Amino acid sequence: MSFLEIFSLALGAILINNFIFSRFMGCCPFLGVSKKTDTAVGMGLAVVFVITLASAVTYVLNTYVLVPLHLEYMQTSFSPGLWAAARFWAYPKRPIPR
Repeated sequence: MSFLEIFSLALGAILINNFIFSRFMGCCPFLGVSKKTDTAVGMGLAVVFVITLASAVTYVLNTYVLVPLHLEYMQTSFSPGLWAAARFWAYPKRPIPR
């Protein structure tokens, strides 16, 4: 790969396909702590952990449960529920911000 291809891939991942900016789930962590650097870094790491955990579980359940049972139409409602469950598993004593 040339430098231009790598640069365009990185730019696309940062600005266009960024999960935090393009999904509703990422708005609260970004807007909530973006004024303080130390809390922003902590929240960023927490978001990466929760999204990674939820994505891994979603992949396994999609591949071995939804597809074999021909329930692919449930993917849209299945993933956000797993993201919420992963958040509560990772941080069980934190209250939900209101």
